[in-house]
Amino acid sequence: MEDSAPVAALFALAESEELCGIYILEFEDGARYVGQTVNIVHRYADHRRSHGDIVAFGFAPCARELLNAYERAAIVHEQRGYSLRNKMLTDQPGGREDLKIQMASGATLTLTWERSRRSTISVEPQLSKDGRFWQLAERSDYANVRHELARFMHETIPSPSRTGGLLWSLTAFPATRKNKDRRRLLTLNAGSVEVLFVTEWDLENGGTELEWTLNLWPEGLSSRLEALSRSMDQ
Repeated sequence: MEDSAPVAALFALAESEELCGIYILEFEDGARYVGQTVNIVHRYADHRRSHGDIVAFGFAPCARELLNAYERAAIVHEQRGYSLRNKMLTDQPGGREDLKIQMASGATLTLTWERSRRSTISVEPQLSKDGRFWQLAERSDYANVRHELARFMHETIPSPSRTGGLLWSLTAFPATRKNKDRRRLLTLNAGSVEVLFVTEWDLENGGTELEWTLNLWPEGLSSRLEALSRSMDQ
């Protein structure tokens, strides 16, 4: 595709439903982009305004109700052989190059020299972030929960000590899915996605049981994560 390529002319005789489908863009650096659209002419024009290095593209029409499924299938297929610029639904968001993240810090904390004015664990409100953490830390199974959580984070989160609070966050006793026989102990979030959460269930015999839930796309579950999931079930 050259700058002057008349994309609209390629679809001049197409019916409206024939403009709906899956497309693949190819770039000068060999990378690709997979997307879905209900109007390929308008969508391609949008891409031309934001990408000046498109050299080719492919398009296959399909029904609207199949767009999501076909887009996922195309992404899975294309990422096996190419670096994708897609930000979503891919194992390598934005391509295979290292991600560069600009981290800014502007938070301040005031510390007092007077012991009587210092905040301590004992005076933390029970429902505050720190208060809920200490409730979790007082549990008899806390060491085991922390160990399993650390193993999962080691496998999945890049530079966890540096990216905490920026790329991911951990919440103890979140106000989610509460009822009389179950309670959520913690939730690991990456952005706005609940990646993992641990739920405690009350059993009929008076005991409790922990359930670890991973929020993953099954088709992209690696063998290492499958093994980790099985170990957590045990």
